[in-house]
Amino acid sequence: MSEEKSAAAEAASEKKENGLSDQTFEGAPPPEMNEPDAVAFAEAYGFGVNRRNSTASGKHSLEAGRKSGESRKHSEDKRRRFSFSKSAKEDDIDDDTYSMEFRLEFDPRAHKFDTVNFHVPHNSANLKQYFPQTSKEESYRYIAVFVLAVIVGVLVGCIGWLMEAGVSWATIGLYTVAQTVLIENGHVVGGIFAYIALGVVMAAGASILVVFVSPLAAGSGIPEIKSYLNGVKLPGLTKFRTMIAKGVGVCLSIASGYVCGREGPMIHCGGIIGNATAQAANNILRARLPYRMWDFFRTEAWKRDFTALGAAAGVAVAFQAPVGGLLFVLEEAATHWSQTMTWATVVGTILACIVGAILEEISHGNLNIDVSAVGFVFGPLSNSSFYLKDYGFFIIIGLGGGLFGALLSLIQKPLTQFRFKYVNRPWRRLLEALLVNILTNGVRLLITALTNECVLVDEAYENAVSLKYKKDFSQFSCPDGYHNLFAALLYNPLDVVLQALLHNENEDAYSAYLLISALAFYTFFTILTYGIAVPSGLFIPAFVWGATLGRLVGLLAYNAFPDDRADFEMSSYVYLGGVAGLAGATRMTASVVLIASESAGFGTGIITGILVAVIAKFTGDFFNTGIYDLHIALKGIPILEPRLHEKPDLFYRVLCRDVMERNVYALYDRSKVSDLVRILKEHKHGCFPVTAKYLEPVGLASDGAFPRVPIVAPEPAGLMNFSNVQFRGMVERRVLVACLYHLTTQYKDDVLYGKPLPRNRYDTAYPNTRYKSREAWILDNVPKELYGNEVHLEPYIDRNPAIISDKATVAEAREMFRSTGQRHIICVWLKTGRVVGIMTRKDILPETIEFIDEQVRSVANHPEEEFRFANPRYTSSIASFRPQFVSGFHEFSNLE
Repeated sequence: MSEEKSAAAEAASEKKENGLSDQTFEGAPPPEMNEPDAVAFAEAYGFGVNRRNSTASGKHSLEAGRKSGESRKHSEDKRRRFSFSKSAKEDDIDDDTYSMEFRLEFDPRAHKFDTVNFHVPHNSANLKQYFPQTSKEESYRYIAVFVLAVIVGVLVGCIGWLMEAGVSWATIGLYTVAQTVLIENGHVVGGIFAYIALGVVMAAGASILVVFVSPLAAGSGIPEIKSYLNGVKLPGLTKFRTMIAKGVGVCLSIASGYVCGREGPMIHCGGIIGNATAQAANNILRARLPYRMWDFFRTEAWKRDFTALGAAAGVAVAFQAPVGGLLFVLEEAATHWSQTMTWATVVGTILACIVGAILEEISHGNLNIDVSAVGFVFGPLSNSSFYLKDYGFFIIIGLGGGLFGALLSLIQKPLTQFRFKYVNRPWRRLLEALLVNILTNGVRLLITALTNECVLVDEAYENAVSLKYKKDFSQFSCPDGYHNLFAALLYNPLDVVLQALLHNENEDAYSAYLLISALAFYTFFTILTYGIAVPSGLFIPAFVWGATLGRLVGLLAYNAFPDDRADFEMSSYVYLGGVAGLAGATRMTASVVLIASESAGFGTGIITGILVAVIAKFTGDFFNTGIYDLHIALKGIPILEPRLHEKPDLFYRVLCRDVMERNVYALYDRSKVSDLVRILKEHKHGCFPVTAKYLEPVGLASDGAFPRVPIVAPEPAGLMNFSNVQFRGMVERRVLVACLYHLTTQYKDDVLYGKPLPRNRYDTAYPNTRYKSREAWILDNVPKELYGNEVHLEPYIDRNPAIISDKATVAEAREMFRSTGQRHIICVWLKTGRVVGIMTRKDILPETIEFIDEQVRSVANHPEEEFRFANPRYTSSIASFRPQFVSGFHEFSNLE
């Protein structure tokens, strides 16, 4: 029997040395191996055997191996079926930032996601740079946070004013040309064609900036910012060219006639400014500010926090709502937060509002600025009352807003999937954007022209649309002193439409037929426009839709009790309708109410507004998810939400030992240059465990004190068995690449003799961002004469990595990932504290958990198999036969 075991072990070892894939031997013996050989195979590879019933265990191991082999084949077939194959033409495209951005935004089946490590290790290389050593340094950093918050607020305020001015200039230019042809020359058809032609030109400019310059500039950017703050790396999201394409593009897209707003893009631009301010370095400008103040903030954690601050400032300057901006980030965007960032964000949002409003007043020649009047983007509303008898109608408004949000998500899902499948080439995206623009403007102009009923402009309408510096274009083809009511709600720019709805207190100003027509128009084109290749926001379209609904319900309430409505105020209904529309689409509550209240100066409506927003949110949630979360899911972005939406029982039933990666590749704390080059070339992991090369004696023991178990000798750098090594911590891949790069610079001796590199040589700001793109070149150009030297990794080791028991539930691991911001979690066997595996986000995706749970239950009828899961020395057939999982059409095989 022992000879048979030895022969089987030698055969297995020979196969492994001949270069056969490790997957052949993971978890269970090959299906063709007989029973004695199966037991010998398990012993040879340290998998462990149930000695109490070795015969039965061998049978079940053999059977499980065959079943697992079939499962692997089925999984591979499934992966091939769902994974996206690029065309021959695309295979020739270099995997540069642009191509990655394009795949992420318009064809996410071909993109592979990576995560951000927000954890900053407390090692000797980081302590002096990132962590204050004295109380004076701590105070200095505290002041520096305030200074950076001021810088972000001022910059975002300036950008917000530039975007507002750009939208106004482009819009007035388009309407002026069209109105000149319509009124002065009297050519209705010519005016319509002039409007459509100029709109197409502007739409083409906006779409070209997205399709050919920065694909991540498409849409609002809110789902992408939310994903980044959650810990998912999106290439190109915070680049300078993305902000330029977003800012210029949204001015053109709004002016061209799309049903969209600038608020979402303003949030994205604010996030980019915050991110850039934290690192004070730029790849395009090829510059890095050398001042000591920024040394503290060139980490992923600080960049994340200032991205959130900038996003909040973007909301604030767009709506003149500083508190609403803070609540937006807290409620919708930020995953990680701190008390320091709360007050810093308040400073940034207030300054953004003040700077934006002051520049707006100065640009119109008003130098006597009343600071108390700063804000009120939609014009100040009177403090209306909300009577109990109206609450039944308010509930109807909330239900309507929730149904609108549900309809938006319901249609957007198949529409977006269609775009990913068929409209996934640059020229197709551009053509789609132009067709949507032509259709939008054609329908609005056709309806307005066919219902050309000219009515006298009353005083209530003039007062409503003359607020601030907005310009009314509802005259259309009517004579002076008259206007077209359909033009007032369909042809006018969206912000003017909102003012006409919100501030016209004449209850009978708009008929039910007109309001229903406007509802249908904005419903259809809001759904159609969201997701095309132009920068566009959803806040204003959703608010206009809701305001139209509120006006319609208000008209119903006014006519239902005509004799008892002396106290009736239409603005209350319109305000609540806007809140309901926004809450139904975005599924936010308190933040949208504060945004609406601050932008309209409507403080008395907060309580009722929150009630309506909650009704709208839960009505929409009853049917489906919100539009932002929907697009995150459709793109396959693996964010970790606060709660488990899909099959939460699986996350509490499956354990970490069932999903963890047991083949752990590790390094010595003193690794040869050749070993580092080899492991970095062969494996794309973002982090590697580090073990001690030389064990320290801790005492004496007799020979019989140790169990007789086989030990797999570790390679210098590679697959590691942790039973006979000392685990030291983790080291990041980018640090290893930086060390290899500096073997050819003046810091060569520092790398070889364990002196920490200066932090500005391997942080995450320019010029170190080039290490990843140049990694292949760096590895190929390491001097061969240095291959025998050892690199001391001790200064860069994270001595306190995230560690979890292999018996913990996946739900606990998921919460640890979400709360700590780590990319990797080490799994240990509590009995000995030995490392038995490693986990990343790809291991806790719902698809992964569901597959593992099915495999666990498939062998639950074999009690002898329980030992396989209880003994971490045994590589479970379930864990080892995991496929490269996909989520929908999205492959995550490189999510490290």
